[in-house]
Amino acid sequence: MKVSRSEQTPALGAAIFGAVAAGKDFLGYATVEEAQRTMTAVRVTYDPDPERHAVYARLYALYRQLHDAFGTKEWSGGLQNVMKDLLTLKDEVRRSA
Repeated sequence: MKVSRSEQTPALGAAIFGAVAAGKDFLGYATVEEAQRTMTAVRVTYDPDPERHAVYARLYALYRQLHDAFGTKEWSGGLQNVMKDLLTLKDEVRRSA
């Protein structure tokens, strides 16, 4: 994942398209790609960590279970596993650190 240097990326995107729409003769950008190369920069890049991905996948499964339980009328089931699964996951992560 790349994080933009800009704190206002939606506004910067609009400015890029505006600069291209204004034309090469006015602002010097003929294409969106050219304006993007000039006007943007990456502040930091995060690379995936396969070990952490496995933990996040388990957390996401629990999140989805809670979301469906509290967020949908159609859900039926139990939540008795959620706290135990979270505590187990916490202990596993702490032991591996």
